[in-house]
Amino acid sequence: MARGRFISNKISDSERVNQLPITAQLLYTWMITHLDREGRIQGNPKIIKQKVIPLIDVTYKQVDSWLDEMAGLKKNGYGLIERYEVEGIRYIWMPGFDGEQSSRGGTAWKDRERESDIPPPAGIIPEINNIGNGVKEDILDPNFAAIVQCYHSEIGVISPTVKEKLEAIADEYKADWFQDAVKEAVENNARSIRYVEAILKRWKSDGKGKGKVSKGKQAPVKPEDEYEVDE
Repeated sequence: MARGRFISNKISDSERVNQLPITAQLLYTWMITHLDREGRIQGNPKIIKQKVIPLIDVTYKQVDSWLDEMAGLKKNGYGLIERYEVEGIRYIWMPGFDGEQSSRGGTAWKDRERESDIPPPAGIIPEINNIGNGVKEDILDPNFAAIVQCYHSEIGVISPTVKEKLEAIADEYKADWFQDAVKEAVENNARSIRYVEAILKRWKSDGKGKGKVSKGKQAPVKPEDEYEVDE
């Protein structure tokens, strides 16, 4: 945990944060300064009350209710916070934690803080790099996480546009199909999301593995100009 943080002023415009009661908004904002470098903290409401708002006259039950309210304000599957337990101990994770940091503070603050000793929620694949403009992001869906890791490892940086395409792919295909499609794309020296999408559509229509070609040969299913690399 840091002694202080730069917090982005965009938090003032958050529609979800502004749905909270004013004291709960204060709790959410002040809690940011108490999270560890991965955006986690012990989740017992008594601990939260004592650490974050010790001088505000509210009950532990009220704090517990506000935390539930924060967790229920979902966007893209995430609440403002996620409440979870590991081995009977309650924790909190703030999915948007990195995004709440002001750019004025840069990213060096993470290197100065000690590593988190709080376990992540089950199923999180932490710190997937280069998700939209190079920002690190925790991913709850293991199928999507595996697809992201495969693309980043075998093809390259994930732009916001590519991320949207990968999200759509994850909704329709399992990671093993995507991984095999990327392998075929790499073998054909066609490292682009459009080429991978075309392979997946072909397999869905004709059966997985149909029309697969050997390394260095032109894929027979689509004209070459349909596999241009996205800029």
